[in-house]
Amino acid sequence: MKKLKLLINFFTICLFLSIGTHIVKAQDSDSDGITDVSDLDDDNDGVPDAEESPDCFYTVYEANRIVSVISPLNGGVGDPAAGTNIPLLYNDNTNDGTTLTAYNFAALQAITSGSAIFTVQYPTPVILKSVAVTQAANGMAGSGFAKLYGSNDGIGYTLLTTGAGISIAGTNPVFTNTSTTPYLYYQIRYIGTVSAGNATSVTAGTAAIHEISSLLSTTTVYTPSAHPKSGICSVDTDGDGTPNHLDTDSDGDTCPDAYEGGATSNKTISVLPAPYGTNGLANAVETSADSGQVSYVSTYAKYANNNNQNLCIDTDNDGVPNPIDIDDDNDGVLDTSEGDFCGKINRNIRVGYLASGVGDNGLATNLLLNLNNFGSHGTYNKTTGITLVPFATEASITEASLLANTIDVFFVGSSANDATTSADKVSTALNTRLITWAQNNSKSIFALQNNAIDYGYTITNNNVNPNTPSGTIGTNTYTNGYWPTSSLNQSGAIQMTIQSSTRPFDILMTDANLRPVVITDRGYNLLIFPDATIYNTESGMVTPTTNDQKAIADTWTYFFDRFVAPQCTTVDTDGDSTPNHLDLDSDGDGCSDALESGATTSLTPNFAFTSAAGTATDTNSDGLADIVDANTNRIPDYLSTYDPHALDNTIRKCLDSDGDILPDAADMDDDNDGILDTNEGNTCSGLGRNLRIGYLNTTVGTTGLMMNMLSNTANFSSTGTYNKFSGITFVPYATEAAITEAQLLANNIDVFYVGSSATDAQTSVDKLSTAVNTRILSWSDNNNKGVIVMQNNATDYGYQITNNNLNTDVPYGSIGDAVFTNGYWPENTFNQSGTVQMTIASLTRTYETAMVDANGKAVFARDADRKIVFIPDATSFSGANQTASTITNAELRIAADVWAYSFDVFLDGQQTCTTIDTDGDGIPNHLDLDSDNDGCLDALEGTANITLSQLVNAGGSLSVGTGSSASNQNLCAGSVCVDINGIPTIVGNTGQGIGDSQNASVSSGCFCYKPATLTGTVLDTKYGITALGRAGVNSGNWPMVRKGAWTALEAKTKGFVVNRIPTTAQVNAIAIPVEGMMVYDEEADCLKIYTTVDNGMTFSWQCFNTQACPDY
Repeated sequence: MKKLKLLINFFTICLFLSIGTHIVKAQDSDSDGITDVSDLDDDNDGVPDAEESPDCFYTVYEANRIVSVISPLNGGVGDPAAGTNIPLLYNDNTNDGTTLTAYNFAALQAITSGSAIFTVQYPTPVILKSVAVTQAANGMAGSGFAKLYGSNDGIGYTLLTTGAGISIAGTNPVFTNTSTTPYLYYQIRYIGTVSAGNATSVTAGTAAIHEISSLLSTTTVYTPSAHPKSGICSVDTDGDGTPNHLDTDSDGDTCPDAYEGGATSNKTISVLPAPYGTNGLANAVETSADSGQVSYVSTYAKYANNNNQNLCIDTDNDGVPNPIDIDDDNDGVLDTSEGDFCGKINRNIRVGYLASGVGDNGLATNLLLNLNNFGSHGTYNKTTGITLVPFATEASITEASLLANTIDVFFVGSSANDATTSADKVSTALNTRLITWAQNNSKSIFALQNNAIDYGYTITNNNVNPNTPSGTIGTNTYTNGYWPTSSLNQSGAIQMTIQSSTRPFDILMTDANLRPVVITDRGYNLLIFPDATIYNTESGMVTPTTNDQKAIADTWTYFFDRFVAPQCTTVDTDGDSTPNHLDLDSDGDGCSDALESGATTSLTPNFAFTSAAGTATDTNSDGLADIVDANTNRIPDYLSTYDPHALDNTIRKCLDSDGDILPDAADMDDDNDGILDTNEGNTCSGLGRNLRIGYLNTTVGTTGLMMNMLSNTANFSSTGTYNKFSGITFVPYATEAAITEAQLLANNIDVFYVGSSATDAQTSVDKLSTAVNTRILSWSDNNNKGVIVMQNNATDYGYQITNNNLNTDVPYGSIGDAVFTNGYWPENTFNQSGTVQMTIASLTRTYETAMVDANGKAVFARDADRKIVFIPDATSFSGANQTASTITNAELRIAADVWAYSFDVFLDGQQTCTTIDTDGDGIPNHLDLDSDNDGCLDALEGTANITLSQLVNAGGSLSVGTGSSASNQNLCAGSVCVDINGIPTIVGNTGQGIGDSQNASVSSGCFCYKPATLTGTVLDTKYGITALGRAGVNSGNWPMVRKGAWTALEAKTKGFVVNRIPTTAQVNAIAIPVEGMMVYDEEADCLKIYTTVDNGMTFSWQCFNTQACPDY
């Protein structure tokens, strides 16, 4: 009974302790019949446990770390006694000196056949490929043989060595294993003095034994999830008290890990259905039953472990989840254009490096600066680009200077030698400062080879090619990476692997013996690549094409992803708590973003395109409707006006005042009175006047200034291809001294052109002086003015130009599409000419790129925070092109587009609209149906002789305004009676003139003020009745002076009275009425004329009481 109680108590204690560590042998968390200790997926979400809680499971490196070595033999002087752990034999030191410092057996000890020499224990059962003993000759014994055995309880052992035994007398004996059974204990057991074994004992040696090491088997794939660690698992992303590998929603965003991790395409499934096989991982997601390897591409780290990225949300219901959808609200505007930067940043990543010694060895400058690789429209598009920031000396690299230079990542170069001298690595002091900076400020370090020692890592020249991706991290980084590759091969005499006994780390790549090659520290964002040879060899690559190059590029992307993944910023312009990228009306002005950006002409409020992933409406399933992205390059095809039109609620592009389904912004007649808006005083243009360009009137100051092209009104004017101002006025300055901020303002300069020679030089004949450029920059910054900077002057504005362009240059991204591909003079390619062909970059300024060369370097750029456009190649803008007035070739089209781009940059925010309100009723004339408040409609008072019968009740929100007695009428109330410009068809495509519509003293449209006809032969008026006492040639030649009339009547105080008849009956009783006879019917109270209304068929007396001005 005492024994039974003791067993029960023991079991209870063990169970209690096991529950505290989340590892209970009998526990089955997901109730799938597989206990957690054997279950690779304890919550049945289809994601292996070790991927969800990596700290709680042994990596391939950790599993192969020996935890104890014990021998039944006594150690020598100072060494452990028999049965005691011998740390010296697994301290990663294969040469720890002589017998005075290394481990050795005590003298005169016998090793009997069948007894253990060493018993090696691992943290978890593993399948070994081999066990090696690094020793001096005769270290274990002067003769004899041994074999390898395995055990999981330390009691019963299984023979693993097949065939003959292994000699223990030589240096470095290796014991191989072909068994696929994992063991916790491995034992080197003496078998006798012959290889087949016998009963003969041998005397233990006394020479140095340095190290016992092992290699894991590569025949059977190591599965971390099968190797849980003891102790409490604290990996709990959402802090709900449940470790990730037991939590079906690790990040607590209500979206199942199974879906966000890629195990299922059904967002409602949290637990995958059976069968689960013997390893607890659903067979449906394994490459084969019980293989332990998933068949899908994991996205767990990207979505399931990041609550900024909820894969279950599909705001626009187009079948593309928001984190993947580049247009979350289907308004045709990219999410990034609407301010959504989650898991990405809206600026360059700044990489610092030591530009001396080995500090920049292995830095792939061309790879990183290639915007087609790393840029907003590059293969890696989570940043706008990479800025490389050099530091001249180690002393200049301090925590303060790194923060002052806003460094995100620091690159630490290394020689390819296996050495730690000052010629082979940066100083330990510098690496120590970098660690402090990175840990204190959440920054990143990318270190090569020999620097590893300063970060707590050991590198060893023992790599065996090929190097291959390790685990989910490696697979996602390389196999399924931005530049997919499955391996790399180190080269050169030095080929390193890496390890650490003090730092926790994840493994991205291992060598052929499963030793770590590329690692990333778990404590902070540190990545170490231990082989500098490959980085130094490939440092000049531009675009990764080989496996080694792709692996280098992918390693950088993993590193950058770790930096940008947690970052998330959005914009909410109208403050309605809906971020712009989910808001169909970002500025809350009632006009859709789609309309105000230029994606559609529909006036429908909150307009959204209809698209569905994988259909003809979105063939590439990127979430951007193909109707605005016909070439499916993930860039909208239209010229976007999202900024500022969709971000400024004073700009309402959807307003349709006259209801003709054409918004006012595009309608040339907003009130449909037939009079064009411009004629009614409404003008909206960039300036409403000439653009004024200042320039230094010297040879260098005018080089590249294309006056003839710019002066040609067919190109740049209110009637030209570029029509945002009336024309261009050039303002010369004779000397640099004359160019001051005050003088530029006094001369009302809008844009200053800074000329440059086409030579790569910084002399006074090649650029303007730094002093004058400084004054121009200050004027621009202080007064919101524009600057066009040619080539060599860029250095004075914070930019670098380099003579390294490689043709052909092509448009880059959405800006390039807008400026060139869909520009005013469309063009898709550009080839620089001459011996100097520049690209441009900046260490300190943020800039937008419109065109790149074949190496992805910026060619045409604009400062993101200033109205400054840079033209780094003066050759194409000078010579014959400079004097051309017409645009006849590709170079000139590019040049014209660059000028237009420069003007657009300046005009951004400069647009002004002017209106006139003649009658002061608060309604501008172009929206007022009676502009002068005289009671007569504008439509009638125009010059088109419109009659009352041609009027209709006005549509939209139009009115005659306060005080007018006229009806709310115009010429069209819908869309069928206007042309494509919104002009009523009744007045033709040029509209009618203003007539008397703005003259309140004349109501010409409502009363007959039409002048006599004077066309053709002018005839005198021969008959007249006057009350002024004049007639004949001697009295003013009256009435002959009045031309083109049958009769002239005049009086100042008397009225003209016709015969008055009291009753209508008496009028009708006139015996012989004659056509044209006129009387006044007092009973009918009207003037009557005997006439016809049916073209002469019949005649009768007709009452004339309706005002009109008939055209006949």
